[in-house]
Amino acid sequence: MVAVLERPQEEAHATTEVATNTMKVDAKELKRALGRLARVVPNRANELARLHVALTPSDGALVLAASDGESDLELTVAAEAKAGPTRLVPAALFQQVAGAIAADTVSLTVVGDVMKVAAGGFKTEIYLMEEGEELPRDFTGEHLLTAPAGEIASVLKPVIYAVSNEQYRAIFRGAQLEVYPDRLRAVATDGFRLAIMDRDLPEGARVTIPQPEDEDTEDTEDADAPAAPRESLAFVVPKRSLIELLRNLPEDGDPVELRFRRGRLVVASERMRFSTSLLEGVYPDYERPIPNEYVATAEVRVEPLREALRRTLVLADAANARVDLTFEEGRVRLASAGDYGRGEEVVELVAYRGEPITVVLNGHYLDEALQPLEGAARLDISGPQSPILIEGPFDPGYRAVVVPMRV
Repeated sequence: MVAVLERPQEEAHATTEVATNTMKVDAKELKRALGRLARVVPNRANELARLHVALTPSDGALVLAASDGESDLELTVAAEAKAGPTRLVPAALFQQVAGAIAADTVSLTVVGDVMKVAAGGFKTEIYLMEEGEELPRDFTGEHLLTAPAGEIASVLKPVIYAVSNEQYRAIFRGAQLEVYPDRLRAVATDGFRLAIMDRDLPEGARVTIPQPEDEDTEDTEDADAPAAPRESLAFVVPKRSLIELLRNLPEDGDPVELRFRRGRLVVASERMRFSTSLLEGVYPDYERPIPNEYVATAEVRVEPLREALRRTLVLADAANARVDLTFEEGRVRLASAGDYGRGEEVVELVAYRGEPITVVLNGHYLDEALQPLEGAARLDISGPQSPILIEGPFDPGYRAVVVPMRV
């Protein structure tokens, strides 16, 4: 009887030792983190590990990570936990289980290759990949920029609409970020429209422009000459990565660090790390399509024009969203026509200089170009078939160009 009684006591003691590293985390924070990570987890993968979320307990926190091979995302949430090894949890199942929890707090306990999940009266077990399996992640790079997160977002967010969705557009499937010692610029274009956002860096921001890496050179007299130092750095971030980066940037005042190495960008804050592969190359001379001379200039209130555009587009041809805009003294007339009727509306202008002129545009393109502006917009018109320059008179950092339709 003594031997029978002693064995359960030893097993209970062993279980207690494992359970001392139980992780307790706020359910809402866990759900939010898993929801963001799920956008990085691929639907299919040659490497089984990429279908999992990496879970790493540390003292007072829980680090969760996902990767699809192009982008890596790591989020840290507060937790009652002690440092322990990283384990890989099936991403889709983990998110479903967490999403069904109604309690405020979730307990996660790893025993062997099983993670026990408990919340209120709910209990379940999730099978893990074997201990020692790793999820490849890459957050290495040289310091490029340290600035408030809001400054980074304010440069990237206004231009993302102009990034091309077409695979054949190659480099234009991403937005170009340009880092200067005292300012940032973001540029996006899909060949039909162009968006540029310039923003001065705030006091206290730190910039380190990396010097050119050594490259193979031909055997010439200048082969041993040092490369000219960079005064700025430009690189192109894929659109999907931009969307995820903007989704995960911390609150406006929190600082973030950008790290760079050839072909990769890393953005890190206190509780978030995101890295992505970059598109190869940079934009060609994107400022060339911007006109230098204009035949007319219209100043208009943004919201009334956007609201009129949306109403007019209801009856526009769905294939091309054509809207005819006739500018004249004091007003602009919007007109559209489609298979089911015509639409027309007149919007008053704040000011107009020039002769009457009609320009045919894709209404959606114009609406999106106006979206980053507040209050008023200035439209510089260079001709019926020439690009229109759109600027904010109270925010000169933003410029957009829309190319008219050929009719």
